[in-house]
Amino acid sequence: YEARTAHGSSLSPSIHAQVAARLGDTAMGLRYFQQAAAIDIADSTRSEAQGIHIATQGGLWQAAVLGFAGVDVCPDGLHLDPHLPEAWNELHCALHWHRREICVASTAAPLAVSFSMQGRACDIYLGAATVHLEPGQDVRYQWDANSHTWTQKS
Repeated sequence: YEARTAHGSSLSPSIHAQVAARLGDTAMGLRYFQQAAAIDIADSTRSEAQGIHIATQGGLWQAAVLGFAGVDVCPDGLHLDPHLPEAWNELHCALHWHRREICVASTAAPLAVSFSMQGRACDIYLGAATVHLEPGQDVRYQWDANSHTWTQKS
């Protein structure tokens, strides 16, 4: 749909950023993310005097967390499949899920994900890996490009 979209809505760039990131096209995702951020930061639509585009701000959060961090809420639990732009060093987000606070920190180079959690123990799915989290425990996984797997690091 990207080629057929006029992007006449202020919501369009952030949603395209999220979809592109989830598909692994981080360059396109970042381009749309920056375009969405510019709507209010650079007043690219020349409508600043009318207030901010709050739905665009929510779309930017979705692009960052659901797109680049790859968070997906599924019936069997939280799944992550991060795709960070090379230009980003880290992305941090706190998720509140089933009375738990799960902090996720992703890095781009090397691609890694760290978790800490408060609440009851739970499992999170990182690609094909199952990550068991205990309260107060810090866990770090790094992507191994050769084996295409996530491995736990100390």
